[in-house]
Amino acid sequence: MAEHKSGDRLGIFIVCALFAGSMICGSTGWKQYVGDSMPLTWTDIAYRMMTLFTVNASFEEPNVPLLLDISRFLSPLTLAGTVIVLTLRYFKVGLTAFAVRTFYRDHAVFYGCNPRSLLVASDIVRERRVVFVLDDPEESAIEEITGIGAVALSGHRSRQSAFRRSALARARWLFVMPMSDVESQSISRAAEVFLASMRGRARPSIFVEYGDDFALRVARAQGEARSAKNADPLNYVNVQPFNLELHLAREVVSRYQPDFTSVRGRFRTAIFGFDKLGQMLSLIHISEPTRR
Repeated sequence: MAEHKSGDRLGIFIVCALFAGSMICGSTGWKQYVGDSMPLTWTDIAYRMMTLFTVNASFEEPNVPLLLDISRFLSPLTLAGTVIVLTLRYFKVGLTAFAVRTFYRDHAVFYGCNPRSLLVASDIVRERRVVFVLDDPEESAIEEITGIGAVALSGHRSRQSAFRRSALARARWLFVMPMSDVESQSISRAAEVFLASMRGRARPSIFVEYGDDFALRVARAQGEARSAKNADPLNYVNVQPFNLELHLAREVVSRYQPDFTSVRGRFRTAIFGFDKLGQMLSLIHISEPTRR
């Protein structure tokens, strides 16, 4: 989550501050302790600083300068802080996965990360926890996920293992939103098999994104055929194929209700840009008169 990232930065800042304070106080304190009778080179100071970090320094004179005394405590604290920060960074991924698998309930799981899934998750994360499963986690994607307050998990082992690590059995929704329709269908079928093996508990709904309109219609037809075959409600898994751009286009059309049937209405309808949203608006624009 976002606070984890800020926590890492805070830990690194504290360690760096302890190290800088220890070096400044130690080098000045050693010079004061030795005095002018034994000029110290930079190698002498470096060696004597190493004895402070390893708690192996010995003092023959009883009057130890205050700065050197401060460095005697800061140096071991710096070493201990470094070990703690590195340990937490190393085990953070495992601790996060353990927390999700053990404590998360009624959350949303996203399989795949792209701008559309981040947009949907940014709204859901305000109300419930969100977990992203990434087959090939990249640092930039993880930063974007943690930036919206969600958790990123690696799914590289197997999809069944990823479903268990993300606590899919106790989730509210699964959003399958990878980069290709082939992956969407494959992940969706694996999730259906995983959830169908569970009995006696409520199953999360699966929302599967398809970028191609033809693939969307095929997925819907296959889903209707499977639901008609499966009469047992205990084995039923609710799968909803969708296209985000088509959904947004329909929302635009339903809200502003352009008159597609009249000639004048056609000239009043303007579509700026021919990205996916523009294509879906054009598709509705073309197909709407044939439905009336």
